[in-house]
Amino acid sequence: MTEKEAKAVTCPFCGAPYRKFIPSNALQLKCTYCGGIFLVPQEISGGLPKCFNHDDRLAIGLCNDCGENFCSECLYIYDLQTRDTEATLYLCLECLTKRHRKEADSFIYAKISEWVAEIGAEATYALFVELGTRYMQAQPYLYPAIQEHLPQLEAIICEAIDQAKAEAGLE
Repeated sequence: MTEKEAKAVTCPFCGAPYRKFIPSNALQLKCTYCGGIFLVPQEISGGLPKCFNHDDRLAIGLCNDCGENFCSECLYIYDLQTRDTEATLYLCLECLTKRHRKEADSFIYAKISEWVAEIGAEATYALFVELGTRYMQAQPYLYPAIQEHLPQLEAIICEAIDQAKAEAGLE
């Protein structure tokens, strides 16, 4: 950076020129006169990464799945555990939702025998996926599973009623 470019940077709070050397990786500067902290202008920094969802916020990291930049409010920590390894991923809400839906789909079970229909999920967070949280919209999967197996249960009940009618001589 030349001395002329360094003189062009002024504090937005007091208007004083910033005359110190600005490292290439600096995101913020502290005014030597008023102590105010302000962002390095984009023309000097080469453009700072902004949050994909919030144009007015700096990004703190990338989503491991989609690769977009996100602020601290939009990036979630996801602990991935496999049989062999453990890893911590940073995911945006959309990618986190996709991963939870994939996991939830793999833990859904439906058993229908005689008069009993048992439909559920083994994941500990299944209720949060089904009903939602303040950070994530509800993604119902139990109700659709019930709807899918309802005709089979209905057929079992109708067959039992017909058999009871035949035994009672009502047909």
